[in-house]
Amino acid sequence: FDRLASQQPRSPLAPRAQYEAGLIALALDEVPRARESFEAASQSPDTEIRRLAFQQLGVLASAQGAHDEAASYFDQAASLAPSGTDARSRLNQVRALLASGSYSKASDVLARLGTDGLDRQLTAERSALLTLALAKQDLHAKAADASRVFMDRPELLNALGDDTASSVLSERARSLRALDLGDEASRTLKLLIERAPNGPLTPNARLELASLAMDASRYEEAGDLCAAILRETEGLNATIIEQATYRMGVCARELGDHQAAAKVLTELARRTPPDAISASAALLAGESLAESGSLGKAAEMLEIAADTGDDATASVALLRLGEAQIGLQSWPRAQSTYERFLSAYSADQRAYLALFGKAWALENQGRHDAAIEGYRAVIASHDGETAARAQFQIGECLYAQKKYEDAVRELLRVDLVYTYPQWSAGALFEAGRCFEELDREADARAQYEQVVDRFADSQWAELASRRLGRFQQSSQQGG
Repeated sequence: FDRLASQQPRSPLAPRAQYEAGLIALALDEVPRARESFEAASQSPDTEIRRLAFQQLGVLASAQGAHDEAASYFDQAASLAPSGTDARSRLNQVRALLASGSYSKASDVLARLGTDGLDRQLTAERSALLTLALAKQDLHAKAADASRVFMDRPELLNALGDDTASSVLSERARSLRALDLGDEASRTLKLLIERAPNGPLTPNARLELASLAMDASRYEEAGDLCAAILRETEGLNATIIEQATYRMGVCARELGDHQAAAKVLTELARRTPPDAISASAALLAGESLAESGSLGKAAEMLEIAADTGDDATASVALLRLGEAQIGLQSWPRAQSTYERFLSAYSADQRAYLALFGKAWALENQGRHDAAIEGYRAVIASHDGETAARAQFQIGECLYAQKKYEDAVRELLRVDLVYTYPQWSAGALFEAGRCFEELDREADARAQYEQVVDRFADSQWAELASRRLGRFQQSSQQGG
């Protein structure tokens, strides 16, 4: 063929010889020689030979990763078809455009191609490529519409290769989820898993299905899907493994199995180097350990989250860490943790919690004046139940300092200013105790009677009844 093409270049058979020589070189894996032959054939006056040559040049360019060049070759091949369009070349052009990231151009080519005259195979491929092109542009409504044909006509899905079918179903599910069509997205992902249980996209499909189940509070189902992923981790993408692990821990926590959640999440939390997901895992592990009563281990995890997480994670971790340290009665550490929060997040809407925690730690160290100052800062920045509790604690600090008249004044403010029965009852009871210390029995009785009358179902009412009983017993003995 080479001899014919070189010795008789004007022969009508020369272009065919150049094309055939390219095919032979290609079969012998002599790619440069094949390319040279196809380039020569692409200059032929024979339209069909030129079309075939451009097709082969497109294939070679695609194989070499030159996708823009490949798209140009396939475009020229399609334009030389007798009918003005060559569907196969157009589809190959679209594949090259997708590979180069030219998604809008790809969808434009497919729109011009249309569906008229396409057999089942070409119809399936066109719909698949259109779905991918639209989804990559985040045109989710159009992508969902383009891919609906595969749900309505299973034979078209069967006409695709396994990997292409999985890609189409995966992108369809992503678009449906973006459109808040969770049930339809779940149905699509389940079909992907059913068709290709061991396919490369199946672990990610299970992960997405687990996420949808979590969104619907189906935590047991989501946990089972994550467990299925983690049973076969060989060759699996590390990101999928960590996401499955994290979600399985979250599911265990939501189901109330805090020990299981802590076990799963602790391992992830200790990963090095730390990142956003390991910090979040540390936070959740710490919360789970705290809820299961393991405050020391909880503090360890929460310190990791506070040290390695972003602001959203670290701020919550510091508040939880302070709570754990208070539970451990590590008062100086708790004070330091809350001060750290206030230094970094003073403008945070939860800063009043840190102010209260710091004041509580100071009170338990016997530093009552500093604690009172802290409680007043809480009241100045917040008007909810924590403020009522802070007002109550001011009275308690003054009581501890034996400043009983001042304590009464502060305690009575709880009932006057706030509407939280628990703290009103407690404040009136404690005011009664102050009056006792001041030998003002009548005033003490009045406080205890208020507690019994107004808050009969509270623990404070029981305590007040006992105090009143002692007064009665003392009176009888005195009589």
